[in-house]
Amino acid sequence: MRVLVRGGAVLLWLLLAIVGSYGVYLRFTTGHILTGYGNYIPWGLWVACYIYFIGLSAGAFCLSSVIYVGRVKSLAPLGPLALMTAAVTLVMAMLSIVMDLGHIERVFDVGLHANFGSMMAWMIFLYGAYLSVILAENLLALVPQLEGHQQDPWPTGFIARLVTRIPKNFAEHWLHRLGIIGVPLAVLFHGGVGALFATVGARPYWHQSLFPIVFLVGALVSGCALLAALYYLVWPIRDRQFQETMNWFGVMILGLLLFDVVLEWAEFSVPLWQGNSHEAQIFVDLMYGDYWWNFWIIHVGFGVLVPLVLLVGWRRRPGVVALAGGLIASTFLSVRLNLVIPPLTQPLVEGLADAFISPRASFQYFPSAIEWYVFFFILAVGVAMLALAIRILPLLPDRKQAGA
Repeated sequence: MRVLVRGGAVLLWLLLAIVGSYGVYLRFTTGHILTGYGNYIPWGLWVACYIYFIGLSAGAFCLSSVIYVGRVKSLAPLGPLALMTAAVTLVMAMLSIVMDLGHIERVFDVGLHANFGSMMAWMIFLYGAYLSVILAENLLALVPQLEGHQQDPWPTGFIARLVTRIPKNFAEHWLHRLGIIGVPLAVLFHGGVGALFATVGARPYWHQSLFPIVFLVGALVSGCALLAALYYLVWPIRDRQFQETMNWFGVMILGLLLFDVVLEWAEFSVPLWQGNSHEAQIFVDLMYGDYWWNFWIIHVGFGVLVPLVLLVGWRRRPGVVALAGGLIASTFLSVRLNLVIPPLTQPLVEGLADAFISPRASFQYFPSAIEWYVFFFILAVGVAMLALAIRILPLLPDRKQAGA
């Protein structure tokens, strides 16, 4: 049975990689012509994916910081997997936004010619700091993990001989310090992504001071949920510690999900209470307009209600916690789509929708085939990176400990 499941997963990955590669080919040969967005809606699925993967990365990184800063021994084995997940999802986020850029060659211009009054410029610098800390922590976390693996076959043995030259005490000391630095950095980093949207005064739905907090809490709940699902799927030892860790995930995800629901209720209820503002109309359209199904079925149904029922009723069952985590992590993309797309479908000037007649001048949007193909490619790359890292690096306990 396990062989069949593994074979099915490999076939699915190959399908995603082949279709996704075709989408990347079309992206670089046709530009943005085949995408579903245009002059009035300049952002689409890829920008939503960028925010989504950035959130997963920040959430996983925050969890690793809790482990290394608090020196939580019971969760210590999870640290390397959390850090690697943060690094992989960061790469996926960067791929998403690169695909969206009209002129990819200008990607470094914001940093090289920075305007320090621009939130975008500050985000570039925060990205650099965040990437540096993630790479350094991943390297230092591997020092104790690779001890004793120097004679393993290539490439594990080669990597072990290089990494274990770093003294173990030095690695543990700086893991703790970088974790301390990483906590406020993660808050600034993903809160800054929310601030990037919140400073756009022309869009009432985005222009609210609650956005940085909403982004940060969303990152924590989705990143923690993803790690719960990954931990259940790849961890080789199903002992008492595994059960306790999954119980901890269940409590943590439930608390974060409830907090996120409270924030979303505040975000929606305050403008809707008055009901006569332009901002209120956007919330009404989000819930009852063209994208009602994305909000009610995918987000509220499968992303909130079903996980809440599972976590309240069967929180002590590892498989149920993993299922709830997988549902939250996968459906959280709908939250990011709801954040990016509906506000852009609202004309900022009355009559603008009828002023020009052109296929690219429309306030209607749904991701085109090429956008989905590229999304599949990014998923395939992320899965391949994580699977390769797990295979060649000792991110997980030795299977011999499980009696395998």
